[in-house]
Amino acid sequence: MIRFYYFSLFSWIAYGVLVFIAIVLLWLVWTKLLRLKVRNPLYWVLIASIVIGPWGEELWISYKFERFCGKDTGIFIYKTVKVDGFYDDTTGWGPRQLAASGYRYVESRDILHKKLMRVERADEAARDSALAWYAKVHPDEKRPKNLYLVYPVNDKEQVVVSPDRVDAWRVTTIAHPTARYEYKTIANHAPVAHEIERFEDIVADRQSGEVIGRFASYYRGPYWFFISLGAPTIPCEETQAATRKYGSLLYRVVLNPMK
Repeated sequence: MIRFYYFSLFSWIAYGVLVFIAIVLLWLVWTKLLRLKVRNPLYWVLIASIVIGPWGEELWISYKFERFCGKDTGIFIYKTVKVDGFYDDTTGWGPRQLAASGYRYVESRDILHKKLMRVERADEAARDSALAWYAKVHPDEKRPKNLYLVYPVNDKEQVVVSPDRVDAWRVTTIAHPTARYEYKTIANHAPVAHEIERFEDIVADRQSGEVIGRFASYYRGPYWFFISLGAPTIPCEETQAATRKYGSLLYRVVLNPMK
């Protein structure tokens, strides 16, 4: 079933104005300039073309969009594994994200400087060293509430302690990823047809090159005379069904944190 773009009242008004102007111009050229009769069948063929023509692009986009969506769209799980952590090539991670994820470590790129960072849970000794350092540097200052304490061990390593001073994490700059499994985007806004783009994320085994999970989708844009406050893209129905079932983050489906 072909899915068309969103309805917009402003677009229908623009369509009506365009069609009206085009029909008036055709009538003037046909009757005044060419001096032909409106009973001529060709005249009405041109009228029909004016009425239907603006929707030609929408029909073509919708047709191609459904063809792409029917190919290989959705979440594909080839294998699930239990891991301590992984390398995320799509976004940067910090202690808060790691604490909420359940993994022991995650390697990623720093959002600001694009440096490779490894965030991992630290032991009690590292936490106590950070607290002792803070007490030494700020002997007369009370520990600020609701703030993370950052202990700079050296120029490549920090220990971050939670506001309640219970949990701690080690944040280290690394030269290259060391995790076996990698989560990355291989297609982002990749044009595949007019107003249609492809997105694809994968989780791969960096040792064997095997892809163990894949999330692929297509999104379409509006027709040329669409007028609205915004022009959001529309995903495939299969994409919406997959995200409702699994969520939008593929690594959570195939990479299970070790207990």
